[in-house]
Amino acid sequence: MAVALCAAALALSGCALFSEKPLTEVNDSQLNWLTARYHPANGTAPCRLEIIGVGSVEFRQGRSPLVFDSFSQDVDNPAWGDIIEEKLGVTPAQARWMMQLFVDAGLTKEHKRMKKLDDKDRSDASAGIVTITAKLNGKPFRVRTNNPELTGVVDAIIEAIVSNRGFR
Repeated sequence: MAVALCAAALALSGCALFSEKPLTEVNDSQLNWLTARYHPANGTAPCRLEIIGVGSVEFRQGRSPLVFDSFSQDVDNPAWGDIIEEKLGVTPAQARWMMQLFVDAGLTKEHKRMKKLDDKDRSDASAGIVTITAKLNGKPFRVRTNNPELTGVVDAIIEAIVSNRGFR
């Protein structure tokens, strides 16, 4: 009888015992990565930001199909040459710090937040629209959002790159 009660208690509390804690800190794995495809609200050209945990940051901006698709073959596109690229080497600690900015801004909870919004709020592009795909601490993340906290992180990193032509 006691064994059956223990088994029932474990079965009923299984979700609580084995649920994962939400990601709050990006670990120092060089396998972490994050890609942000961003359509700014201010009319600036779309851009893509890629951060790799090993210590690499790639920034592309423009109206060329190459901004979002490195393998595009749409060479007849009139905006084909409209692209600016920056490839920067950073330390793994700097790459981790940039990814941590996204976590601190709510990336890991954003999917749940967006599900609670109505269609009008979800499609509001007044703060821009960013699609973030990442693998942090071995966990995949993907969200399309207009959250000003997250678009603000993208804006800040882009500003640091563009204003200094790199991180100086």
